[in-house]
Parts: sequence; C-alpha cells; structure tokens
Amino acid sequence: MSSLENAITGALAGALANSLVYPLDVIKTILQTQLKQKEESQKEKKNNVTTTANDSETQNQSEEYKPVQSNKTSRRYPQFKSSLECLLYIYKHEGFHGLYRGYNFSIISGIIQSFNYWFIYTTIRKYYYNRKLKYATNISGKNGLNSLEELLLGIISGSFSSVYLKKLKIYIIETVGN
Repeated sequence: MSSLENAITGALAGALANSLVYPLDVIKTILQTQLKQKEESQKEKKNNVTTTANDSETQNQSEEYKPVQSNKTSRRYPQFKSSLECLLYIYKHEGFHGLYRGYNFSIISGIIQSFNYWFIYTTIRKYYYNRKLKYATNISGKNGLNSLEELLLGIISGSFSSVYLKKLKIYIIETVGN
C-alpha cells in the first residue's frame, strides 16, 4: 500500500475506534469534573468555617475574602457513584445524543492525527527500509526491520506528527480568535 492509502486506512480505523469508546470518554470527563468540583466545594467550606470562626476579629477584613467561584455555565449532574450509574443517567435524560456530546470535534481531530501519523510513519519506514536494503547485506525478519527499528520509526513519526499538529492547532486558534 502507498503512504496515502496507509494514512487513509489508519485514519478510518482510528475514527471507528474513537466512535466505539467515545461514550466512555464523556463519562470519564463528567466523573473527573465532579471530583474536581467536590474538592473545590470542600476547600470552600473549609475556608468559610475558618472565616466564620474568626468573623468577630476580622469584620474589617471580611470584604477581602472572596471564595473561588466554579464555572456555573457547565451542566450539573447528580453525584454519581459509578460509571454505570453515570451512563444510565445520561442515556435516560439526554438520550443517545448525550453520550456523544462533543463528538464532531473529537472525530475530526482524531482523523487528522491518525492520518498524519500513518502518512509520516509509512513514508519514513519506506525510506529507511530502502536505505537499509541498499547498504546492508543482512536483513533479518519478515519485513526486514527488527522491533527496535520499528519502535524508533514509530517514535520519530509520532514526534513529527505531534509537532505538526501543535502548529496546526496554534494556527487554528489564532485564526478563529481573530
């Protein structure tokens, strides 16, 4: 297969995998957000108890104390005890659509990331293999590359892809922001 065919195949496989596990990411995000909100709430309560205990001494300083406000624009859910409870609640109250909230952006960025990685990987791999074939007399293994070489090619490909995507994301943010 050509590098372009590998990139397209890799991107589609990544999109399919992302589609299957996306509801788990939504649930994970909700549970992590609830944990963070719970920690902030406990800090706020602790600060309020301390402020109330010292209230008579610090009436003049009370206007300096301002608790950190959490983001009130986000959706509010009841406190979940498990992932399954969260899944069932979202499905019951928001339907199937609720489990795929934010899916469009995620799938597009996943396709771009997978496409870049596989295109770079196959291009570098073919180049490296041809160079090795040209200069080496002993090529072992079915594909001529050992595990360490494959690992290094994957690291290089991932690094190039990551750098490229960071620049692309910065460009998008700057473009959209202006």
